[in-house]
Amino acid sequence: MNEVIQRMQSDESLYVSSHADGLQRVLGSKYVLIGNSRTVRKAMEDLDQEQQCNITEIQMDGIEQMVALIMPASNAYRKMINYEILRYYSNGLNNRISEAIARRRSKCVKQKQFHRISTGSTTFQLYLFLMGSALAIVFIGIELMCYHFKKRTNM
Repeated sequence: MNEVIQRMQSDESLYVSSHADGLQRVLGSKYVLIGNSRTVRKAMEDLDQEQQCNITEIQMDGIEQMVALIMPASNAYRKMINYEILRYYSNGLNNRISEAIARRRSKCVKQKQFHRISTGSTTFQLYLFLMGSALAIVFIGIELMCYHFKKRTNM
């Protein structure tokens, strides 16, 4: 990551003047646009639906989500702030807040649904398996009877 940041700082051609320019560069070549998801999505509204679906959005933890505060170790609020941050993470509040601020693009991504599987939905398959097993045992029995019958008649 440090190498990428150093390259960005040294090469002025990597910077774009606007999000729209950055999105056009992403669509036309092998560039990546790093930015706030809400402002980038706002700029994507001007693109066609096909172009919007050609852009893949990934979340990079730690980029544009970090808040740094200078606070001495003896500060009374430090423990309270750390506790609240831990509570937000453990309750999943951070995920709900980020989902409310920057919703997923539902037009491109098919909604996945989880269907619960119960014994009621697999009963037919179980009966089918048991019938097949019983039929196999009956055929094995018939084959053994035919084998022994032919063996006795040939003697």
